[in-house]
Amino acid sequence: MSVTPSLECLELHEYQYITVGAGATEFIIDYPVSGGFVVFIEKIACDLPYEETTSGAIAKMYHEFIVDGNPTKIKYEIPINKPREYNPPIVAASTIKWRFYNADSKAHVIGVLIAGRLCKPKVS
Repeated sequence: MSVTPSLECLELHEYQYITVGAGATEFIIDYPVSGGFVVFIEKIACDLPYEETTSGAIAKMYHEFIVDGNPTKIKYEIPINKPREYNPPIVAASTIKWRFYNADSKAHVIGVLIAGRLCKPKVS
């Protein structure tokens, strides 16, 4: 007989945006996972500026989605109103970070969405 633990879960809907200066690198999200919780990331989305830039800077801009220290480079937009879905979800046990590298000669407002569930075993 298999025993599946009962889980206590909370919704996670983290949307942050910041202005990333010209030539700067900034963390948009730095989310510690604690209190016995594990995060199940079900959706992500991110802005990427499309306007004209000088010297091909747009091609050098990118996001870095970092889960438990493991980075994934994202070099394209995932619209906030149409996030990428993960099934099965991405699991985070210690940290979720999102960093943006702006290689352009001007600042950009960049938004990021992470959605899913925070869960931990329910204590009876």
